[in-house]
Amino acid sequence: RCLSDWSSDVCSSDLIGYDLLKQAVVEIDYKSHNLTIFDPNAFRYQGAGGRAALTVINGWPLVSATIKIPGRQPIAAVFWVDSASPSAVNHPLIRQSTGPLAPAKLSTGLGIKTVDAVVGKIEYIQLGTLKVNGLVSVCCTGNDERDRQIGTGILKQFDTIFDYPHHLLRSEERRVGKECRSR
Repeated sequence: RCLSDWSSDVCSSDLIGYDLLKQAVVEIDYKSHNLTIFDPNAFRYQGAGGRAALTVINGWPLVSATIKIPGRQPIAAVFWVDSASPSAVNHPLIRQSTGPLAPAKLSTGLGIKTVDAVVGKIEYIQLGTLKVNGLVSVCCTGNDERDRQIGTGILKQFDTIFDYPHHLLRSEERRVGKECRSR
């Protein structure tokens, strides 16, 4: 089915989806706009990046993380990972921040509709061994799944590796002239 109803000429059959990716190790280098798909039997990770357990439910990748916002204790939560969303972190906890919040309009996806939201800073989010400080966060779409999301606002800061067969999300600092990890 084409997505032209939502102002796009892309057909869903043209998209790379979970049916392919669930069998692979996928590296996304946002800076160079490269997506590399590795055979999981040949892939050998040689980096020293952060890692978090990756769970997949109905084709959607999820990670557990700890989020800390101003004025609140850190909480553990499950986030779905959206490698196409421009947001860093979406979580309802943002509305409870004692830090500054600004009103905003938030797209619910594909520009179909917008909803009232708030934007604020998080102190940190920690995914496994990876900790990211001082990101801007947004909340809420009114969709419980979307309101607990990690997007490219975090992922694009790193080379991100989805190791679906081994249930791992890896993120590491970018390196100039990095070697192939699948030798």
